[in-house]
Amino acid sequence: MGTSCAPAFANLYLAVLESKVNLLLVYTRYIDDIFFVSETKDWEELRITDRLDPNLKVNWVASQNEIDYLDTVVYPVYTRTLVYRLYTKTRVKPTQTFQYLLWRSAHPPQSKLEWINAEILRRRMINSTETRLYESIMRFYMHLRWRGYPPRILNKWFKESLHPTSNNSTNKSTLSVIPFTTELNPIWDFVDFANTRAVFQFLH
Repeated sequence: MGTSCAPAFANLYLAVLESKVNLLLVYTRYIDDIFFVSETKDWEELRITDRLDPNLKVNWVASQNEIDYLDTVVYPVYTRTLVYRLYTKTRVKPTQTFQYLLWRSAHPPQSKLEWINAEILRRRMINSTETRLYESIMRFYMHLRWRGYPPRILNKWFKESLHPTSNNSTNKSTLSVIPFTTELNPIWDFVDFANTRAVFQFLH
């Protein structure tokens, strides 16, 4: 983004503008990727771009079924009362070629094990249901087989990563998702938005 302070400056700039956004059930942003949920389908009524800044170039993608956000796919799951919850699953980009580290590479086995563990952990945090997690894990397993990883080694590593050893031998663990939670950076509690807005108006 040019300079080291650019991301922080952009976050401050959008934080002021985002205070004007309403009519939304959910609104979240990571740098320049925005995700929101609204009850209305009328884009003219929302006028999100106008409320943020008419000069901002924003490409919107709308869907009632599922939508890509960062490295996840967000989709609604409806209950019998038509109340829905937002679930996520692993996103596979169309350009992904799965060029994982080859088994025959000179990297030590521990290095290969560690990045495989990290990939499995990422999938456990992204996928909201065990079914989606299982599908993602099996695809990952098959892609590693195509890269030459022996099934005996993979079975051992996957078992250790997905089913950590428990002190209670009668406790049979199953595939489990790991809820991903995060907290708002506490720095925002000390930002004077009134003065910040005045600075940006001056800069305009």
